[in-house]
Amino acid sequence: MERSLLWSAFALGCVGWLCGFALTRDRQDDSRRISVLPLPFWIAALAIPILIYFVTLPGVPPFNTGQGWGRGFLLGSFGALLSTWVWVRSRRGVSPPLRASATLTAPHFLAVVCVSTALLWMNDVIMDALMGVAIGWFVHTFLVYTGSISSEYSRSDPQSTALTSRLHTLSLVTGGGFAVLLCAAAMLGIYRDNLDYSGMNHPLTAMAMIMAVSNPFLTMVCALPASLFARIALKIPGIGFFAGIASRLFAGEEERGLAIRLWRLVLAAVLFLALGYPLSSKVVPEPIVWQLMGLGLLVGLSVWWLIRDASIKPDETRPISFGYPLGLLTLLSGFLVASQAFAGLGTAYLMLAAWLPLSLALSIGMESSAEGSDTAAQAEETERGLLTLMQYSLIGVGVVLYRLCVWRFSDSMRGVALDDHYAFFGITLGLIAPCLLAIFLWRPRFARSDSPGASLGRLLLTGAITLLIPALMVLLWGAKCIPGLLFGLAVAAAFHRNLPLLNLPAIEKERDLSGAIGVTISLFAIALALAPSQWLAHVAGMEPLTRQQKLTLVGISIGGLILVTLLADYGGRFSDWMRRRRAAEPGPAAAAGSREGATQ
Repeated sequence: MERSLLWSAFALGCVGWLCGFALTRDRQDDSRRISVLPLPFWIAALAIPILIYFVTLPGVPPFNTGQGWGRGFLLGSFGALLSTWVWVRSRRGVSPPLRASATLTAPHFLAVVCVSTALLWMNDVIMDALMGVAIGWFVHTFLVYTGSISSEYSRSDPQSTALTSRLHTLSLVTGGGFAVLLCAAAMLGIYRDNLDYSGMNHPLTAMAMIMAVSNPFLTMVCALPASLFARIALKIPGIGFFAGIASRLFAGEEERGLAIRLWRLVLAAVLFLALGYPLSSKVVPEPIVWQLMGLGLLVGLSVWWLIRDASIKPDETRPISFGYPLGLLTLLSGFLVASQAFAGLGTAYLMLAAWLPLSLALSIGMESSAEGSDTAAQAEETERGLLTLMQYSLIGVGVVLYRLCVWRFSDSMRGVALDDHYAFFGITLGLIAPCLLAIFLWRPRFARSDSPGASLGRLLLTGAITLLIPALMVLLWGAKCIPGLLFGLAVAAAFHRNLPLLNLPAIEKERDLSGAIGVTISLFAIALALAPSQWLAHVAGMEPLTRQQKLTLVGISIGGLILVTLLADYGGRFSDWMRRRRAAEPGPAAAAGSREGATQ
């Protein structure tokens, strides 16, 4: 039965992506579509997966004999590329409910397809394959996000069009986070299945896959025209009485729009629980699975409501809003309840259920921004709320990665507690490192002087630093610092506005860039968590080195990093100087005109 569920998830994911691909079709010029991402980023997105695949062909450490990580990386990159295809097609189009939901859910459906493919055909190297899918998808998403932001600042789009573009890009980032979450949930399910259900075909993992594919499916179903559901509802006996009450409560146009969105939310929650109850009793005969699904929905809805309330600008009657800290407290309280279920898999179940309100919130936000019915203040509130909601969701992904890494490398972390002084080092670095990396990546953007090639080079350099930070940390202090690092990374996105490193009040004029920095901090937090989740065992094997050998490696790494950073910095300055010089020089036509004027 478990294998049949995996095949069902695979088939439904393929059909869902095809629906998204068909619904996002428009008559836009192809060259205009391609221009939403600079050419160097397109080349990097296509070349990196192929390069990684051939680099991982040798069956020597840190790569396994079956090349699971390399094949998984290629599979995840291919799925992310197909998601980007749908995103590019819908980039400029009008977004009615069904089309906005199709744009949003296409990456989610493809994530289910990629993970199901690994589970069905890569059982011999399943752990490395799933981790490769997560890292490959994440790398591609990071490239596309950075390239689209760089391209957006080089265009002069109207404010409404720029907001729609940013929300579409946010849907792509959300799909990348969902892919990482699903891979981590599948890996945790396999670990627990091997302990509790040995000899069976991973029922806990199959349940996670069904919960995952239900998210985009219900988001699409609830985006169907409201008139269709109205005709169905009219067949129910006694519906006239409730329809009369609803017509009095929701008399105005705005109230009717609110009623439709509330109806979509209630319908999605009811269908999700109705689907989960029989499956949880058949696949995993333990009531706690269905309880976690209900708890996840409750947590997701509560966080959405609190953030939506806090994103509204305060006025004289409410100068301070506690929605953001209460939302974070609600999310962490849910993880506290679910953390003891299935030794970490409960947190993944809770996050998969909480993802459904996130999908609905982002879909509704994309619809309202594309319709242009909101004022500028309302559009700003919508964007602020969705950015924060997405960042809190990535905090949840970070918590699941924390549980996965601690469970996967429990032998290397035996006897390590979060009250150890090494954990304090890790938590501090986890809170600060994503902010520093985001500042390093976006600093040239304040001068508006980075070309696409320079932006891509800086992104690749920042990616190398991201891999180097946990490696040097383990090399100096051992694996005992990793739990604290992962814990700090999981909550780094929530506190970035309170850290003096960003100095956000000084960049409020750069409104769009401030939002990009917040999203990038969350992405770097996930990137720093993914690295030790895959390669901790290989770096921990270097602990027996002598002190002198460790100092030599650290010196070479830091020295090389400083050299490359200086070259990138001064190379960018030289490129900027050459660009200004070319702009100051008159062109051939202008020079000819000046000579003719001088002759006359």
